[in-house]
Amino acid sequence: MNFRVLMVTGAATLGLAGLATPSVLLAQNPTAPGVWPVKALSPVQTELKNAVIVLRDTLRRLDATAVRLERASATNSVAVIKSSGRVLVDDCTRAARGAARMQEQVKSYSTSDKRGDAVLQRFRASVLMLNHAMTACSRDAAAALAPPARTTQLDSVRKVAVAAAAAYDRAVHELMRTLSIPLDPKGHKSAVEL
Repeated sequence: MNFRVLMVTGAATLGLAGLATPSVLLAQNPTAPGVWPVKALSPVQTELKNAVIVLRDTLRRLDATAVRLERASATNSVAVIKSSGRVLVDDCTRAARGAARMQEQVKSYSTSDKRGDAVLQRFRASVLMLNHAMTACSRDAAAALAPPARTTQLDSVRKVAVAAAAAYDRAVHELMRTLSIPLDPKGHKSAVEL
């Protein structure tokens, strides 16, 4: 059986992310008939998944603001541009705080496999890049809105923030796939969860 173990450095093995056959999964996770089995996660895996979802929700809000700002720029609606710019400052500040919390959380994680550790390291680098990009976004968007307002600069700030969020999202998917932690796509709710 090929597997990777997610653990906190210095602690005992706390989670197992394995590739198992469906019959093994069914035996380990009894469910009601007709319902797909849900993989049981270790406490560390659950903690990581929850942190990823919280930061993803923060970044979804930022993405919505960026789209609204892009539309307002296309129509040259100055009032909406300024309003969206102020929301962008708040969203970027919130995302920078979330990235800082994520950095703190994953700094002690390791896996039982060199490839898993390499993916984890790329994830850490992505979180650090996200933190820097969101801090710069907040600072630069606030500067663009300060009198005299230079709302045309908000477009470049928006593009950098969206690119950083997309890079982080790719790193999240690589990490979750490597650790076999199921993560629903953005905005997806299964019928079982509704």
